[in-house]
Amino acid sequence: MNKPTKRSPLLENPDLKATYALPELAQFTRITNTQSTTSTNPPLKLVLIAIAVCMGGSFHFGFQLVITNPTQQVFIDFVNRCHIEHYGEHLGKEALDTLWSTIVALLFVGALFGSFVLRLTAEKLGRKNGLYLSFSLGQISIAMAVTSAWISSYELYILSRILLGISMTMSLGLAAIYLAEVSPKRCRGKVGLVTGSMIQVGTVFGSIIAMPNIFGTTNLWALIYVVEFFLMLASFACLPFLPESPCLLLSKGDEWNARRAVQFFHCCDETTALKVIDEMREDTAHSQKTMGMLEVMRDQKLRKRTFVGMVVAFVMAFSGIAVINGYAVEILKQTGLSQMEASIANVGFTLISLFAVYIAAKVVESNGRRSLLLFSNICILITNVIIVALMWIFSTTQWQFFGWMLIFAIGMFTLWFSIGPGPLCYFVSTELLPLKARSAAQGWTAAVQMACRSFLLMIYLPLKNATSQSFAYAFLFVIPVALSIAFLYYELPETKNKTPSEVDEEAARLPKLCGKLDGLNVLSSCHNRLLYKHQISYRSFASEKNSFGDKRKMNGFEGDSQSIDCNGTSTPSSYNGNGMSRKSSEAAWIKLNVGGQIFQTTKMTLCREESFLSKLIRDDGGLTSDRDESGAILIDRDPQYFAPILNYLRHGKLVINPGISLEGVLHEADFYNLPVLSHMVLERIKGKKLELSQKKTVYRVLQCHGEELTNCISNLSDGWKLDQLVPVASALYSSDIQREYLCVVSQECNQLAVDERESQDRAKLLQQRARNN
Repeated sequence: MNKPTKRSPLLENPDLKATYALPELAQFTRITNTQSTTSTNPPLKLVLIAIAVCMGGSFHFGFQLVITNPTQQVFIDFVNRCHIEHYGEHLGKEALDTLWSTIVALLFVGALFGSFVLRLTAEKLGRKNGLYLSFSLGQISIAMAVTSAWISSYELYILSRILLGISMTMSLGLAAIYLAEVSPKRCRGKVGLVTGSMIQVGTVFGSIIAMPNIFGTTNLWALIYVVEFFLMLASFACLPFLPESPCLLLSKGDEWNARRAVQFFHCCDETTALKVIDEMREDTAHSQKTMGMLEVMRDQKLRKRTFVGMVVAFVMAFSGIAVINGYAVEILKQTGLSQMEASIANVGFTLISLFAVYIAAKVVESNGRRSLLLFSNICILITNVIIVALMWIFSTTQWQFFGWMLIFAIGMFTLWFSIGPGPLCYFVSTELLPLKARSAAQGWTAAVQMACRSFLLMIYLPLKNATSQSFAYAFLFVIPVALSIAFLYYELPETKNKTPSEVDEEAARLPKLCGKLDGLNVLSSCHNRLLYKHQISYRSFASEKNSFGDKRKMNGFEGDSQSIDCNGTSTPSSYNGNGMSRKSSEAAWIKLNVGGQIFQTTKMTLCREESFLSKLIRDDGGLTSDRDESGAILIDRDPQYFAPILNYLRHGKLVINPGISLEGVLHEADFYNLPVLSHMVLERIKGKKLELSQKKTVYRVLQCHGEELTNCISNLSDGWKLDQLVPVASALYSSDIQREYLCVVSQECNQLAVDERESQDRAKLLQQRARNN
């Protein structure tokens, strides 16, 4: 007689986790932990990489800024001696000052030329190969400077400074782009500050070795360049060990190498690298074709963002730092200090700037770029006013107290500059622009900075000699800073941890001048809502005023009124008998034929945001389109993705029906130039991906008799599927019908749901055991 078997309680509730679950089934459980890193501190390896790259870029730039400062008289004597040897003529003081000012400024003339080849180098050669080229050019130019000292040729020295300027701008711009693209978004600001920090390290090092008691002498000044040559050679030697920028690799379709580069720079595993690649792909999806410097200026939105970066570079140069770097020792000597004392004070200023960069690294991620730039520039403006006042008082009274106060004020200026515009100006423009325009914008920013520095170094000494030091400083460094602060307050968005679409969203929230959304004369969204409510209430009110309209018509006139179009301008229109203007009744509703499907909406809805659609229906929008036989505007796009676009313009919310691809809506939002909607769709996509990453596959084991097998499988709950059927071998069963089976079933569910279900299953299991006992 066959031994009877007890029916398993799992057959009554297949969702119940089996008591008889096999231990080895745990290996089938797949759990994905999405643990996001919130620390803003970059990996140590990335910091070392940034230092190595900047040693040949920003360090080189800071070094060149100051080495001609304490050694100014040595270089002037060198130029005069070479001129006498070559031309047999002795130059006077004014001629030497003018010639030396030109030689100093020629470094930035070359840098200006380098800024225009920066984009071409970055895009044609790539970031890494571009650094190879710029470092090599820098080493050649340094060798020329050393040779000029040996053969007594200031002409060769002039040529070396021009080439140094070209190399300097290329290295500085390429390093800034490279570091911005290889850094995790959460710590991009701190990595970017390495650029500014290394500039200050370069100024400190250059100020020290160029002192008169070290290498700043007539016979040893060439050794200053020898030291720089070997430092740049060390940076050059590090490049072969670094991958190319993952953003650039991804834009070229090399996803495998891009993923490896992300793992190298971010110090992460492959799963995290894939998520980073997905974020980069969102930025590069519409940036396959890089833009030139002129192309950026033809695009209205990109031109505006580029101009903001140019103003940041402009206020940095016109803050006074160009003169402080170039002529600080000369200014300090006029306060009564000796050459050695002025050189030591100059080193002190560079140490202050280095300390200030450390402060900036602490606050840049907590307070953001915008607030830090505005605050530091306001402090610079106040300090410059104090410097001008102290210069005038000291030149008038010659009281030493005011001379010491002037030295203190210059030190405070150095502090504020190094906290804000000093380090931030080198990477803010890379955060303002998308990948396709990044190198071009960096080229414009570098061009503005170098042109301003060249202009200031050429004009400062002649202007000071023609007027006075206080007047020259006030004219050059007070008025431009004040105007730039006002511009940045209204135009500079926050870029900390922002994608280009998020930067556009931040720009929409900036304070507005004259109540306008931006310079494009678009009404603010609040104003649009008021107009919309006014239109609705006016229409309802007009129905009660038919008699009044009839009376106006009977009296023989239809008085003129003003109607507001989507540009926010008032245009005359006449009332009809229903109390609505003829122009409003004819033009308030717009018909759109999108891919063969008719959509009807109001003109006000399409003008809710500045976009492709608002320009299409405006008379001055610059866009035209054909119309169908009914007069509807023809748009050759997919209609199923246009409905979410139109709903967003109507009420500002993202509503997508089931079955519609989020990626499709994202492409359409980008096409219609709706950055806020693009950001909303991206957030929805990220939420979906996060939800999928938190899925967990749960395996259960069901025990059943052979005759119950069919019923057991057919009664599985939704979501459960049969993975494996395992017969239980036993000599007690004589037929397949009486045989027992283990059914392995699985289901994908959310991690939280799994945890809740497991706790409920344990309670039910305990209750079942209690009843059986």
